[in-house]
Amino acid sequence: MTAHCSAPWGGRWRAGAVVFCVAFLATRAAALPGDNEHWSQVRTRNFILLGRSDPNDLIRTGLRLERFRAVLENGRAPSPESGVSPTTIIVFKDELCFAPYKRTADGKTAGYGGIFVPGVDRNYIGMNADWDDDESNIVFHEYVHFFLSHRYGDVPLWLHEGLAEYYSTCRMNKNEVDVGRPIDSHVQYLAEKPLMPLGDLFEMNTDSKDYSEGERQGVFYAESWALVHYLLLGNAARATQLQTFLDSSGGLISQPDAFTQAFGAGHEAMQQQLDDYVHNADFRYLHLKFSSLTTDETAEVLPLSRPELLYTLGDYVAHVTPWQVEAAEAHLREALRLDSSHARAHAALAALLAKRDAWPEAEEHFQKAIETGSADALPFYLYGKAQLERGMAHRRDVAINPGPLPESIQAARGLLARSVELAPNFAEASVALGCTYLYDPGDLTDGIAALDHARQLLPARMDIPHNLMMLCLRRGDRTSAETLANEVLLHSRDATIIADANQVLERYDQHLEGKQFSEGVAKLNAHDYTGGIAILESLRATTQNSELAGQIDKLLREVQAARQDDAKAAALNRQIDEYNVASQKTREGDYAGAMAILRRLAPQVTDPDLAKHVKQLTKDLRTALDATSPARR
Repeated sequence: MTAHCSAPWGGRWRAGAVVFCVAFLATRAAALPGDNEHWSQVRTRNFILLGRSDPNDLIRTGLRLERFRAVLENGRAPSPESGVSPTTIIVFKDELCFAPYKRTADGKTAGYGGIFVPGVDRNYIGMNADWDDDESNIVFHEYVHFFLSHRYGDVPLWLHEGLAEYYSTCRMNKNEVDVGRPIDSHVQYLAEKPLMPLGDLFEMNTDSKDYSEGERQGVFYAESWALVHYLLLGNAARATQLQTFLDSSGGLISQPDAFTQAFGAGHEAMQQQLDDYVHNADFRYLHLKFSSLTTDETAEVLPLSRPELLYTLGDYVAHVTPWQVEAAEAHLREALRLDSSHARAHAALAALLAKRDAWPEAEEHFQKAIETGSADALPFYLYGKAQLERGMAHRRDVAINPGPLPESIQAARGLLARSVELAPNFAEASVALGCTYLYDPGDLTDGIAALDHARQLLPARMDIPHNLMMLCLRRGDRTSAETLANEVLLHSRDATIIADANQVLERYDQHLEGKQFSEGVAKLNAHDYTGGIAILESLRATTQNSELAGQIDKLLREVQAARQDDAKAAALNRQIDEYNVASQKTREGDYAGAMAILRRLAPQVTDPDLAKHVKQLTKDLRTALDATSPARR
């Protein structure tokens, strides 16, 4: 079994953002901002923004994204923010300033004008200050993926991409927003190409061969967008059905019966409706006034020191372009030169050092981070996570009966527990804390409590119930584990997690059966045949393992044969004892007593050698009896 101790939505959508534009330019690595550069910092309800611009411009950008969030919520209660990593937006003054911070692994500059990268401890958006519609499209598209993953879990790929494309074309002014504007390239593509069968569309995932091939990928995105457009704007009843499905059914939509139940139509009927819509619709869009949406437009300007700016830019590089290790470290080391007590800079630098196995220096910075940031949960989390990963490197497999707990995992537990204590709603700390118990042979109560808490904060995350399932099994609570396994199988589309969930109960049952088999064999070896046979026969009646059943059958046959041999040996020994008694009586002159024993014994004897002796002694006794009888005298 494998532990899953990281957020599932980090890399899946990121590639889409990185390939937004295929233009590449040669560029230098991310250099430190100049001492004379003036940067500002602003906080809105859901975002922190940093930029080399007027604070009012940052506020406008932040409120634009707040309004986009309001469009996604659109009248529904906002999703709880507990457990969600904060989102920081870096607004670069222009392309010249942005270019060093989007360097590719081969030393060029990616051509995107905006990017969203979710992370475990912080989400980042990078964009130009003068972002246009094309650049907002990619930021909106990627933010929709994050929003869906947090709120609904691992929904089908077609629905993820269809909704992301649908909302990516939002256009806003001061009072109004257009939602669902048509995407010209999709409209043209669908006019020229036949639709993919819906059954194929619904079964597509990121590992599918067709998904990675040009033409099929093109029709996949276009048709996914068109189907979502139809469901949301082409039919009022369908919009309600889609929302109800998202709220209640999660990832079951790929199954024909679930689709029919949700939408009241099978694949063929929906295929016809979609075809009619694509070829006859004018792809109208929704026009909303912000006054009809629930938006929180409060914002405040925050002080921003140069060390804090350098830390944030260095951390941005570490998250968004992690191959720029030297640039990230340069920012963080300069932040620490200016402020040696900056706890988060110490922790971020230590995390980078730990990833490249420079552990002595990493640990030095981690220690400084928790000393200077003793009330900050993040340094304790990053230190604990690094210690956990060190321990996991040697213990990738999570056994039903693990061995002694590695020291690094023991250290991780203390650090992560402190992080949870400082920030109870920082879900990732609870996730990692629960993971430390996957390797613990002792009491699992606190680990189960940590994962239960994380599950409440992040109900859509399927790695959490997966790990909780393994702890329940270790504690012997198979019923709870099976309930959790069913939840994972119903709602997750992570192939690794699904495979583990499929196997974990089977492996646990095999472990219990192996233990039961060993107990039965131990009793047999102790000559407790009744007890051993009872255990093995009970196991034979319940196991679904044909190999084990055959092994039990063979062993029971061998035991039966052995018991028969033992019975024969015992009977022979008893007969020999009786023969010896008869012999003794003969020597003592009790011929009548000896003869009585032999007459009773003779019919029972099957051993040829003993039968020969019984016969001979009987003959000798008769001679002796005849010699001493009165008639002879």
